[in-house]
Amino acid sequence: MPATLEGWSELSNGRLAKAAMIAGYDGIITRDVRMHLDAAHVLKDLPKFAIVIVQLAQAKKAVYLAAFEEALRRTPLVPQPGQVLLWPKVEDHTFK
Repeated sequence: MPATLEGWSELSNGRLAKAAMIAGYDGIITRDVRMHLDAAHVLKDLPKFAIVIVQLAQAKKAVYLAAFEEALRRTPLVPQPGQVLLWPKVEDHTFK
């Protein structure tokens, strides 16, 4: 569920993670690389929470979704509690 639909668009990364956890989510999937910088603090407070940073290049919706689906086919997305997953690995998402 997008953060904007939950009414969380104004929350900082730490507060967003806490709101998501309280609402029953196990983690966040985001393109926000700043979340990676905040992750140590967030995961210290929320050790059962998982953070996934999607490392696909920005593109128009249809192109991005196709790249996401291809990356998911090549490299399953498996979040782990208490960890940050940089997904897919940079070398894994060069598509031809």
